[in-house]
Amino acid sequence: MISILEPPIAQKLHQDKSRLTKSKPKTEKQKSQ
Repeated sequence: MISILEPPIAQKLHQDKSRLTKSKPKTEKQKSQ
């Protein structure tokens, strides 16, 4: 859900956050849900 109007920095932060979430162990994912 990245808006085109968002600055590149915001997009980069969003991508990093998504990458961190994907790299987390399955147990961590279940806890956060």
